[in-house]
Amino acid sequence: MPQNIAAPIIHGVMPALVSVAFNETVRWEAIVNDEYTDGASNRAPLVTVERRFFKVNTKLAPTQWQALRDFYWSHIGEAFYFYFGRETQPPYHVDSTGNSIPGRYTVVFDGAYAETYMPGVTKADTYGIGQAQVSFQLREIE
Repeated sequence: MPQNIAAPIIHGVMPALVSVAFNETVRWEAIVNDEYTDGASNRAPLVTVERRFFKVNTKLAPTQWQALRDFYWSHIGEAFYFYFGRETQPPYHVDSTGNSIPGRYTVVFDGAYAETYMPGVTKADTYGIGQAQVSFQLREIE
């Protein structure tokens, strides 16, 4: 008989600087067989509780873009804590230690990460970009 799966090892907290502009999606993953000629279908749930996905598709300032990019490349395939701003206490407060529980989710990067950026137009732009458009998704794993 198989044993229980061990809890993931947590590798840090997503920086507060990039924990902005996330949208939440709640899904019940299921197997769907809808290949009957009369239009009927069979459905079976794959999970017993809903799964949360957090997606960002927004423009970022150069400092946010660099912080997100550094965090992404250092956490590919690793679990980490993510604070969903509207659920934290006080609202939109990220605990950089990961000890605060309200609004905290254990997540991994899920799917494709995409970024496009335009050349910088100011002297204060240290990374040579004026604005970055970033798109990626986080998947809750606990």
